[in-house]
Amino acid sequence: MKQLNLIAILATFALTACGGGGGGGDSSAADNEQTTTQPAPVETVPEEVVEQPVEVTPEPAPVIEEDNDEPYVAGDFADISVSEDFDFAMQGDWQVSVQANLASAERVFLNLCTEQDSYGGVDYASCVWQGPLATDVTELTVTLPGHATQLNAELWLLGSGDSQRIQLTEMLSDSGSISFSF
Repeated sequence: MKQLNLIAILATFALTACGGGGGGGDSSAADNEQTTTQPAPVETVPEEVVEQPVEVTPEPAPVIEEDNDEPYVAGDFADISVSEDFDFAMQGDWQVSVQANLASAERVFLNLCTEQDSYGGVDYASCVWQGPLATDVTELTVTLPGHATQLNAELWLLGSGDSQRIQLTEMLSDSGSISFSF
């Protein structure tokens, strides 16, 4: 019986030393609050998509009438025809003739540009040729971008103490040549 009492006392001390089986440690308001757990997200698996073959029957190419003012719209690349002399060039060479009286200035400088700035002057970022002129008639070959519709010539007559700026604009045509007379 002594052993039984001894075991009961030791068990009591052991349970007390370990915290007695309660929440253990400090008891504060945070420990007394109930905690809730979020349910785990449920993964949805998309259904498998099965592609069905679709049969496409090409429509016959429309007949192009010469008198029709409406633009032709090709159905696919097979309907497009391009003449053999079309080379897909995005630029072209132009012959430019500049005539100016150089006797009135010590130095003459020319800018040839395709665009104008917002004030009507030349846009120097679009210049295709810049340089001094040495003779009254100058013939140049310049390469112009395909989108250019005009060419602006800006002539600077530079003298001792004064300068004069003259600007001319010519619309481009299909001729491949253009002339400026100052």
